[in-house]
Amino acid sequence: MKLILVRHAEKDVNGLLSDKGKWQTKRLATYLSDEKITALFCSPSPRCEQTMDEIIKNRDELSDIRFSKLIDLKTKGETYSELNRRVSRFVEDLHLEFGEDDTILVVSHNLVIRMFVYYLAKEEAMINEASVTIFTVNEKDSKKIVINETGFLE
Repeated sequence: MKLILVRHAEKDVNGLLSDKGKWQTKRLATYLSDEKITALFCSPSPRCEQTMDEIIKNRDELSDIRFSKLIDLKTKGETYSELNRRVSRFVEDLHLEFGEDDTILVVSHNLVIRMFVYYLAKEEAMINEASVTIFTVNEKDSKKIVINETGFLE
């Protein structure tokens, strides 16, 4: 399956999208417009929901939208090992439900997406606001396509 990870756009002091963040989401939506998305998973935080809303605004094919605590913010008391377990469980669950021809979009947060990269590619990476990271994933292995793509914002 193709796994597309999107970090929410820039936030303001209240945790909602800033004006720049709203502009970024429009660019994200355009960048992802050719992707045929099977299912979308979104962190239940308002800035992720706002980012998701713009991405799906003009999509007719997307009817499977889910909010998941498995991809929500790292909590204050949560260890990195626990976050890694949460991310690995999420990926393993995807294999139970989706096949190799499916494209899954995840809208989440910096540390969570960094943990996806670590789990899937065994590398550390910077993850900028409104960035796109893409992997192909199957039950045996994963292949990175792009990590922290932001060229569409220029």
